Amino acid sequence: MSKAEYYAGFFDGEGSIGIYRNGSGVWYLRTQLTQNVGPAARALLVELRGLYGGNLSLLQEGLVRKRAAFNWQLNSATAAAFLRELRPFLRLRAEQADVAMAWHEVAQQPRRGADGRMLPYERNRAVDIAAAQRLKALKKG
Repeated sequence: MSKAEYYAGFFDGEGSIGIYRNGSGVWYLRTQLTQNVGPAARALLVELRGLYGGNLSLLQEGLVRKRAAFNWQLNSATAAAFLRELRPFLRLRAEQADVAMAWHEVAQQPRRGADGRMLPYERNRAVDIAAAQRLKALKKG
C-alpha cells in the first residue's frame, strides 16, 4: 500500500471537505482532519503537514469538545492539490472531492497585486452557493 492510499483511507474515515464563505464574503475550499490528542495522531498530522502544508492546531477540551484534539487544515489551492493526489484512492469522499475540485477549477480565486493589495475580481455567487450546498447534501447522505 502506498502512502497516498493510506492517507486516502484515513481521510475517507476522518476527513472533511467544505466550501465556505469567510467574513468578507469570499468563498474558499477547505479540507480538514481532526483527531483526539495522542502521540500517534500528532505524528501522522505533523507528517501530513510536512508533505502538503497547511495549519495544525490544538483544539482545547471545553464546552464544545469533550476531549482536546488536533486539527489539520488545508485551504484553497493546497486543499485542491491534496484532493487531486488522493482522489484515485478515495471511496467515501470521492464524490465530495469531485465537487470540490470542479468548483475550485472554475471559481476565480482572490489574488494580490505587486503591491500586496487584493485585486478586484468577479465571482459567480450562484456557482459558489450551489457547490457549497451540494457538499452539505453529500455529507448528510
